[in-house]
Parts: sequence; C-alpha cells; structure tokens
Amino acid sequence: MLTITRLNGLIVIILFAVSCNKDTDAISTVNTKETVSETPTIQFYFRGTINGNYKDWTVTDIKNGENLVYRFNSASGVDTLSSDCVNTVCKYMLEDVVIFQNNGLNPMKNYIAAGFNISSKTGDRNEIISQFAVGPKTFGKPRMKITDPVKDGIYVFYIDENGKPWCSHWGSGNQANSVFKSEQLLPQPFHEISCRKIWKATVTCMLYDQEGNSLKVENGEFFTPVIVNY
Repeated sequence: MLTITRLNGLIVIILFAVSCNKDTDAISTVNTKETVSETPTIQFYFRGTINGNYKDWTVTDIKNGENLVYRFNSASGVDTLSSDCVNTVCKYMLEDVVIFQNNGLNPMKNYIAAGFNISSKTGDRNEIISQFAVGPKTFGKPRMKITDPVKDGIYVFYIDENGKPWCSHWGSGNQANSVFKSEQLLPQPFHEISCRKIWKATVTCMLYDQEGNSLKVENGEFFTPVIVNY
C-alpha cells in the first residue's frame, strides 16, 4: 500500500511505501551494452557537498539490507485533487529516489531525495516516467490544491544531521542559478531490485527551510534505482 503525506508544501512519499527491494538471495544479471557492471559489486550512492560539508552516502550492497549504514529507496504515487478531470488538471503523480542513513526506529536524518511531481488529467504513469529522460530539468513546485498553478518539474528534499527538513521549493524557491541534469537512464540488471532503471543525475541547487533560511547543494550526484516496477 502506498502512503502519501503532506509536509508544508511538499508531498512526501513515505519511506518503504513502495520499495525497489525484492526478498531473494539469487543474483542474476542480463547482458547490456550500457556501462552498468554485470556483477553484484555495483554500489548506489549520493555524493556531493551540502552546506559546505562533503557527503558520501554509499549503499555497499545491492540487497539493501537492514544492517547497512546507508540504504536506498524508490517510490511512486498518484492522487487526485479534483473530481473534474475534464475541465481541470485533476491529478498529480510522483516518482522519486532516496538515499538515507539507516537510523532504525529513530527519527530520519541524513536523508536526501530527488524526483518529479507533475500534473496530469489521466494519471498515465508514462507521463512521469518520461521525465527521467537524459537532459537538463527544470525545478518545480507541487500543487497542494486544484487552484494552485501547474509548475511541473524536479524537486530535491533533504533532512540534515539534526533532523531538520529542507526543500528546493520552500521559501522563495529561487533556483535561478541552479542546475539539475539527468545524466543516464540505464537498464537495471538485478533481479533482487524491483525497479526498471538505474538513474544517474547531477545537481547544484538551493534548499530552503520553513523559516526562510537556505543552504546549498553543490556538485551532487545520485546513482540509484528508479521507477518502481509494479
């Protein structure tokens, strides 16, 4: 079951709601012409500088076990803002990736997500999957009600080491000098991961808290499974 919650202008897909994990011990790969390793030694990660501090959050095992220091997740969702899908863009869809510190039952911290929140009349998932195509992306702002303007695009959400949340579209949401680029969208060869693709994306952007403060993500890089296969 997918659980979606709203956090002051950000629609957040709750961790583990729809996961890329599969419970299996078998490791199987397929042959591709892409640059993805055909062995289970591949590592997913977020790396970059946040607020002046370099982060290397590497998931050391594709099985994504509960004993790891860092883990990954990918999630998707669809919901409706209006019953009138003829005259309004009545739905929104989300698809994102997450790299996070494994804190067990403790509050979330050292968590970063990137993904798309787009408007739709049909809820056809292919509309949001197409957003991951290679190329530069614009920053968006999710709608909270049907009268909100449509501003489809990427968002970045971060929870710092103190458990404080930051987001690319909070506050002024100014991303005038920011860059987000989808670098690669590769076949996902591992049977234990129930995602269609592996996504590499780079980002330099501003993040804002709910009091008007800001911090900067510089030379960030995601390499992680994406697009839940269901």
